[in-house]
Amino acid sequence: MITKTNFFALIIIILGCVIALQQCSFNDKEKELLKVNGKKYEVIKRITDTTFITRTKTRYVKGADIFHETIVEKTKEVPTYTKVDTQIILRDYQSKIIYKDRLVLENGLGTIDVTDTISKNKIIGRKWNAQIKEKTITNTTIVKELPKVQVFAGLGGVAGNGLILAGPKLTLKTKKDNLYNVGLLVDDKLNKYVSFGMQWKIKLK
Repeated sequence: MITKTNFFALIIIILGCVIALQQCSFNDKEKELLKVNGKKYEVIKRITDTTFITRTKTRYVKGADIFHETIVEKTKEVPTYTKVDTQIILRDYQSKIIYKDRLVLENGLGTIDVTDTISKNKIIGRKWNAQIKEKTITNTTIVKELPKVQVFAGLGGVAGNGLILAGPKLTLKTKKDNLYNVGLLVDDKLNKYVSFGMQWKIKLK
């Protein structure tokens, strides 16, 4: 005869065996784990994104603020018979000549443009235009909680052919989402019956 004490002892033994089997068959070392705030999570996916942000800065410097040095060279005498067009000399002297140069940084980090404006044999202005690409790398890790054993308590029953059985029921959910349940059913004459069941999770596409 099944007594209440024997019933709960049977339940504890069955659940203990199932938990022990699940602990042996489920190995966390097979999966990549990540600890967050002291709690372990299973790593599902790692994503690395690289983005570039262009920073532009323009600076203009007056010619008087640019370091310059005058070099005196040996004077060359011009023969008196050489014809000199004064208007052309004055035109070239007073004209503004623009020189542009570009420095391309390695690894696609950007460019630096330099523009010099020259007039009357002097640099009257220099413009710097820098476009630097700021590289940002974002690492995203997608995690989920590790599966754990869960125990549920409730009621179960069977009815048919004028017979009604009802009683307490315990269900164990394993780390692999399999279900094991055991219960005690009682009829109207207080006859006791033990019920048990097993369900395995089916993965559907």
